[in-house]
Amino acid sequence: MSCHQCGAQTELPAHQVQAPCPFCATPLRLGDAERRRLIRPSGQLPFALDAPAARERFRAWLRGLWFAPNALRRLVRDTEALQGVYLPAWTFDARAVVRYQGERGDRREARAGDPAHSVQQGHVMDWRAVGGHFELRLDDELIPASHSLPALGEGALQGVNLSALEPCSEALSAGFIVEAYQVDLPDAWARVQQVWAPRVEAEVRRDIGGDEQRITAVDCEYREPHYRHVLLPAWLASYRWNGRSWPVVVNGQTGRVEGARPWSIWKLGFAALALLGLLLLGWAEGV
Repeated sequence: MSCHQCGAQTELPAHQVQAPCPFCATPLRLGDAERRRLIRPSGQLPFALDAPAARERFRAWLRGLWFAPNALRRLVRDTEALQGVYLPAWTFDARAVVRYQGERGDRREARAGDPAHSVQQGHVMDWRAVGGHFELRLDDELIPASHSLPALGEGALQGVNLSALEPCSEALSAGFIVEAYQVDLPDAWARVQQVWAPRVEAEVRRDIGGDEQRITAVDCEYREPHYRHVLLPAWLASYRWNGRSWPVVVNGQTGRVEGARPWSIWKLGFAALALLGLLLLGWAEGV
């Protein structure tokens, strides 16, 4: 790409659709012809944290790491530069229509002569077959769509206020890298159903009720699915430790920090010994 301001030639990675010119900071954007094959973002969240505030969140996160090597704290004053990025994500809404079959277990006190009497537990479980159906509304489930985001940093994007989304504009994107989605819509839809599955199961167990539940069959149909492609603000940071780079993500709206971290083997060992000592002390007092 050629910068229309200074004329410098710049090459963008395949997954980026905007980046500042490295020579004059003018936003470089792919033309409509190159972007036509993509689903356009329906909105983007503005950055609420500037670079100094994000760097302080990053340093506070480093200082607060439990069981980290002591020397790691010296890196707090020598962290690498942060890069502001608009990361792509999908949000999904749907109405889940669920039908299930299973068994409900109700616990009661065992009585003398009961064939199921349990001396150890003092109770029995009465099981009966159940079945039912219900609807569950699922809203604004967020699925990150960038491979640039480390797996340990995906949690940093959760918890954003999607009601603050604004129409995409050059004014919001100026000075930041903007990425195209690398997880396409069908793959994201398959992933969100995996995320919803435990929630559906928990609702089935709640609907069955009782003290225990056995689920034998679940049929879940997602109706009226709706998606949005959004851009979320993030500061990408990293620090070097033992010859490798450790990536960290700072949420550009909430300030939440997630990332990779080293552990001190010595601290973990001392903690395990201390816990073992407390257990032995409690056992000795009980005897």
